[in-house]
Amino acid sequence: MQQLIRRSGRTLCICAALLGVVATAGCGGETSSPSTGDPQASSGPSTMPAVQRGNGDPAAIRPITQRGGQPGAEPSEQDDPARRVLNQMLSRYRRAQRYSDQGTVQLSYRQNGTPQTDTAPLAVQYESPGLLAVQAYGLQLVCQGGLLSAQVVDPHSSDLDGQRLQQPLAGERLSLDAIYADPIVTQFATAGLGGPPPQLELLFGETPLSGLLVEQSRLSLAAPASLEQHSCHRLRITNTNPPLEYVLWIDRQDLTLRRIELPLALVPGLVDDVTIREAKLTIELTGASFDSPGRDHFRLPPRRQLQPVSRFIPLPPPLDSPLLGRTPPAFAFDAQARTGGFRITAAGSDRQVTVLLWVARHEGSQAAAVGLQEIANSLPQELRDATRFVIVMAEAGGPTDQTLQQWGVELPWVNDTEAVGRDVFGVEQAPTLAVLSSNRQIEWFQHRVEPGAMLALPQVIADVMAGARVGETLRTDHAANQQAYQDAIQQAAP
Repeated sequence: MQQLIRRSGRTLCICAALLGVVATAGCGGETSSPSTGDPQASSGPSTMPAVQRGNGDPAAIRPITQRGGQPGAEPSEQDDPARRVLNQMLSRYRRAQRYSDQGTVQLSYRQNGTPQTDTAPLAVQYESPGLLAVQAYGLQLVCQGGLLSAQVVDPHSSDLDGQRLQQPLAGERLSLDAIYADPIVTQFATAGLGGPPPQLELLFGETPLSGLLVEQSRLSLAAPASLEQHSCHRLRITNTNPPLEYVLWIDRQDLTLRRIELPLALVPGLVDDVTIREAKLTIELTGASFDSPGRDHFRLPPRRQLQPVSRFIPLPPPLDSPLLGRTPPAFAFDAQARTGGFRITAAGSDRQVTVLLWVARHEGSQAAAVGLQEIANSLPQELRDATRFVIVMAEAGGPTDQTLQQWGVELPWVNDTEAVGRDVFGVEQAPTLAVLSSNRQIEWFQHRVEPGAMLALPQVIADVMAGARVGETLRTDHAANQQAYQDAIQQAAP
């Protein structure tokens, strides 16, 4: 039997999916081949600190004179070579009139013996007083002539619907507050596993890298090492609460930061994955230089279709399924249960409400199936008697009833040997959930459903039983969101 849908497992790619204010907007980190990463599905927290705001005034730099990155007394730089190297680097960046690199975030590892690399851009070019170019994950940003322009690279949202931000910069000098004035710029610039571009904090932040340097931080120097023919200090920052370690590779000659080794503990699920070995997460600031980057960097790549806006407008959430509030095409399942078999069609089953959960043989599907069993067990008897909960196995393997028994799930089941999920319901990944009512309509649909999302299922069932047309209501709400988005785009025109 062919595998009918793709698994939905944990991914290791750099770029994370973003939730907008009223919408979902993805980001476009690039992934090298071979890779298991799915940039749109990734959802890990940033391992670098949150954005540190600053006014861009070189005189505002605060030297690191004690643990935690705050001004204070002992130990002095003379007594602490590591702190001296750090302060020299910070001072060099804040005095910089020019800067350029081709930075990337890289997660490299071996999975089942096969080398993999996920990568995303994290590059900065700068020339005083007001020229700046940033490529951070799915964000492309340029500051020139007192104007900030930015656009998003994300095929899943048609590059944020072709929006290009154009807004005047506040103040005479570049600052983090001005760069991150737009919330979606901040979201996209900080979305990946590497967090916000550290180069921007070094160039413009009042307390750069203060998110790494907490009160318990210990600084030490490892033996110098060579990186791309550059001899580098290796400055180790060790934190105890939580226990994290960062290593900064600082060029011994010109004090450029050339690499940051990031802790693996903050990559979701990585440490516990027994199939993965030799993992490394780094920010590679390739070509870091205080020389002029050249004027060609300070322009956004052209696009055929552009929608200029004075502020980015989040996209409205997509319709979970085009079948919501509609009757699905004809299909038939012959489900198995301990009490006997029954048939499921576009008209539903032998109950008023039918809940279908497509699964594959992996942990995510197991968690969803167990969650569905718990919901079924906890429903009031009236709702449970009126609802059919069915597990739909969409992947080849051993007997489905044995798999469900191993999972501790006793719900009815069916093997989707004809790819009904894929061809009729548009199921692409497991686990996916659909609710079908006896009025022949799809009332609720959840792609890659998480156990937490299923907490709304009892209310959906209760509403359908009370006569509500849940699917039609969701479709109407979607149309209203689309209209509100179009109105906001018109209002945001520069």
